[in-house]
Amino acid sequence: MSTAPLPHAIPGGTFDDAEHVYKDKRGRRIASATQVFALLGMIDYSRVREEILERKSQLGVAVHAAVQYLCEGCLDWDTVDPVALPYVVAAEYWIKEQGFTSIAQEEQGIAEVNGMMFGFMMDNRGTMMYKGRHRHVILDYKTCVAESPTWPLQTAAYALAAPKLPNGEKYLRVILQLKADGKAKPYYFEDREDENSFLYALYVAIWMLNRGFTIEK
Repeated sequence: MSTAPLPHAIPGGTFDDAEHVYKDKRGRRIASATQVFALLGMIDYSRVREEILERKSQLGVAVHAAVQYLCEGCLDWDTVDPVALPYVVAAEYWIKEQGFTSIAQEEQGIAEVNGMMFGFMMDNRGTMMYKGRHRHVILDYKTCVAESPTWPLQTAAYALAAPKLPNGEKYLRVILQLKADGKAKPYYFEDREDENSFLYALYVAIWMLNRGFTIEK
């Protein structure tokens, strides 16, 4: 008989894959960056059919895993699902074209900023040249069709959770929208106020959770 995987330890607490639940070391429920946006009504999938959400989720998991192996230099292309293949090809082309060098993939944990906690999962962290400068980069992949206004704040959350850079350097934050036609569209974010905006949103989300609001699965 198969059983659901148990929550596993991550920096700052635990994560339950089946329920997508973060908990701190004291066992308290912690909202993830994207759950913060859901609590505030900034994203809402309630009107999307369950089978569509499941299909999109499976696509995202397959693409993320393949790109992780690609960056680690051990991707077996024969194992890539045909449906995910054009998205992975899009990522490969952009990474090579930009000269992106990956440092870490799929970093997960619970971050604490100004006494407030949030869960995070960063797709990729690395370096590349951008506008003539060598930059440290936070790179996130999306397989959705439409751009989301939450992307600047999501990547700002990851920048807050990422290792600090020397001399006050800030991460270049990039969303890479991967498409079914094998092309990729990058979005670059550098507004320093994005971090403050995320922290304001996080404060309100924590206030809501403390007053009985719940996080949907």
